[in-house]
Amino acid sequence: MASLIQTYGQPHQLSLQRIAELMEEPTIRSGDTAGFRKFALRVRALVGMLEQLGEDGRIELRCGSHVARLLRKLPQDLRATFRRYLYSRRDGVPSLMDFAEWLEYELVIQEGGDRLDRIGGCPRREKQAEEGDKSKRAARKTTNVLHGAAQDTAPMQCLNFKQLTKEQKATWVKSNNRCWRCGRRHQAAQCRLKVLCKTCKGKHLEALHDVNLRAAKREACREVQRASEVLQQYSHQQQCLFLATTSQAAELFKQVEKLWQLDTLPYRSERLVTRSRRDEEATNLLEAKTTRVEVEGVLRYATPLLRVSNMPTLTAPPEAALSTLRGTEKRLSRDPVKAEAYRAEIMKLEKTGYATRVSPEKARTSKESWFIPHHLVTHNGKNRVVFNCSFTYKDQNLNELLLSGPNLGASLLGVLLRFREHSTAISSDIKGMFHQVRLLPEDRPLLRFLWRDLQRDSQPSVYEWQVLPFGTTCSPCCAIYALQRHVHDHSHQGDEVCESIERHFYVDNWLQSFSSPDGAKEVIDKLRGLLMEGGFELRQWASNIPDVISHLPNEIRSEGSEQWLNHTDMDPQEAALGLRWLCHSDTLRYKSRLLKCSPPTMRNIYRVLASQYDPIGFLTPFTTRAKVLVQQLWDKKREWDDPLLPGDLLTA
Repeated sequence: MASLIQTYGQPHQLSLQRIAELMEEPTIRSGDTAGFRKFALRVRALVGMLEQLGEDGRIELRCGSHVARLLRKLPQDLRATFRRYLYSRRDGVPSLMDFAEWLEYELVIQEGGDRLDRIGGCPRREKQAEEGDKSKRAARKTTNVLHGAAQDTAPMQCLNFKQLTKEQKATWVKSNNRCWRCGRRHQAAQCRLKVLCKTCKGKHLEALHDVNLRAAKREACREVQRASEVLQQYSHQQQCLFLATTSQAAELFKQVEKLWQLDTLPYRSERLVTRSRRDEEATNLLEAKTTRVEVEGVLRYATPLLRVSNMPTLTAPPEAALSTLRGTEKRLSRDPVKAEAYRAEIMKLEKTGYATRVSPEKARTSKESWFIPHHLVTHNGKNRVVFNCSFTYKDQNLNELLLSGPNLGASLLGVLLRFREHSTAISSDIKGMFHQVRLLPEDRPLLRFLWRDLQRDSQPSVYEWQVLPFGTTCSPCCAIYALQRHVHDHSHQGDEVCESIERHFYVDNWLQSFSSPDGAKEVIDKLRGLLMEGGFELRQWASNIPDVISHLPNEIRSEGSEQWLNHTDMDPQEAALGLRWLCHSDTLRYKSRLLKCSPPTMRNIYRVLASQYDPIGFLTPFTTRAKVLVQQLWDKKREWDDPLLPGDLLTA
């Protein structure tokens, strides 16, 4: 194992090698958009690699000399642009993350700057300014000056300059130490030219367009696009929703970037975690405010919502969520089956005590009151009610004001690898884990919703969540903390149960393997009893050895295991963290589904590639070929929806 780690498990050395390779790249020429794109992607991939290396990676990311050396790979005009970018941010020494962010920003500008969401001068003002500059230029006396003369004149004032070739113009600018934007005697970084080129709308004279083939850097007004659905608050008013104000190209760039991030094996201890300041804040909140409350004879845990420091008081009227309720009711009125499923879900929440109705007086007099809309989502034939905790009202968003908290559990890859370690394997999950953790009374008003049992003419009632709902930023961290705290408070460090919770749970799923069936049975009984005391019920039990779970009640065994125990000739399949576990053969399989045939565009190829779930990496030999294909198409400057892709690439 040590030899393998020495040879293949040195991600820091690998990252240093990537840095060295990047430093040896040739300098990018001015106007080489393809080369700039490749350079930007490699820098972003390097940043993604370093971000996964912990403290070693952070040291390299903060190294200013890396940025200085990489900056020298760019043309002079881009170096000046980066310095202006840093000056506007007024940061200290730039990091590689700053550099990668700017490269992404500049790439979007070069490949379509008119779609950037930058608040700048509106087109009418730009037109007026351009017309004003036109009149000023027309008023000037045109002189016939030889290019290269000592006077501080602009190329537009030289009748001979337009007749020069691109190479001659570039030589003139370089040899006479002229500005590549306006042609006068100063550096481009100090140029205050505001006139836009008629050809590309870049900030340079039209006569110098050939010299700097940079894409347009256009100040754009915010473009309001019509939403796919207009929510109505009142019958005589309409609300325009700013659903997306970022560039689609930038968003696609970020999505493609994820395909080339480095996956590192967790060969180091998962306990070596460096927590950020926000993670420390979340941990302190959990440790200080988590308590136990008795609910129906069971002492359950109640955790706080992980609010950011100095969080403002959130207040929203019921009307804020009323428009969404009306839209949901209107859609459900056209489908009685979905309407009944929706009603049953809300009734279940009220019957189990997960949500309770709030009196009108309490709803009206609460110091804090926030409403979360809800709607129906159909997935794999199942209808689910989804609560939108990211709902925005008056520029306030609950999820943005909550901390996600530290990563308290084991990694998904680590759990799967340990699940394959021994011969006796077991899986189970906690029933409704989030709903077993209560909310503190002071946090419940932030999680209210409206419901009137589909009676569209009635006044809606106000309901309040009593437990952790799905959808809040902090719910996973709070639930895992409650589970781990219960086990730590009622067991000894190093106990088998303690180890099971720390190393073999991924959120609410338990997957563990044992060297013997007897040892597995012992841990099962201990774990079941201990978790039940905290209100966490393990169910859906399955094993590759049926006798290990044969003593458990029928209702908590999985359906496949129950049939297997009844001596049917079947190989039960169980879900295992997104994969399929065939219990009888004790093998993991991938979930497969037929793909709808669609034109081989960049967007469709990436959609198929990004949808491949491969936590262990068995599909890497195949997905790597697809990633190479996407890179090659990217280099050929293909549009996302261009159906005419090169045949030689598609048949390779």
